[in-house]
Amino acid sequence: LTPNFRCVTDYLIFTLIAFFLLQTFFKIFDGDRRLLEFLGTSLNGLKSGFVWTFFTYSLLHEGVLHLLFNLLGIHFISRNVEFIISSKKYLYLFFVSSICGALFWVTFNSDMGLLLGASAFVMACLTYFCMHRPDEPITFLLFFVLPVKIKPKFLLIGVLGLEVYGFLFGELQNTSNIAHSAHLGGMA
Repeated sequence: LTPNFRCVTDYLIFTLIAFFLLQTFFKIFDGDRRLLEFLGTSLNGLKSGFVWTFFTYSLLHEGVLHLLFNLLGIHFISRNVEFIISSKKYLYLFFVSSICGALFWVTFNSDMGLLLGASAFVMACLTYFCMHRPDEPITFLLFFVLPVKIKPKFLLIGVLGLEVYGFLFGELQNTSNIAHSAHLGGMA
């Protein structure tokens, strides 16, 4: 069986699943912490010279739900962005948004934690899509059940508001483990 990849998004989804399986394999042998410290973004890793983690963190995820939500965003949002821009620019967007997400996160979280996940890229794609087609109504399933029709510009304003709120009253207050700063970095 050979996979039928039609676009870069398919390769990206496959890569994220493969890295998650690698994480799971390392977890079986109690080596996942070392893998996360080597590829996830953290102050200790950066002090050790692990500059590649500004990108590699985006290939790892905290758990199945974290991976699933990012894969859903990549499948439904990022795939559309890839069709709007070229595959080369799409890969560039992946690298730049991941690095910006890490830079924003490190700026506000240098003394704690570990950054993992492709959320900065998903947020970059959402932002790009909403800014590219601000008035073209889209329908999405709120809570995966309720169909909601909205103009992308209003969706973007709502998501930006939630991210700023989560950043100010969750992440900066140390009451949330969601990396809102990385999301905002991706959006930037």
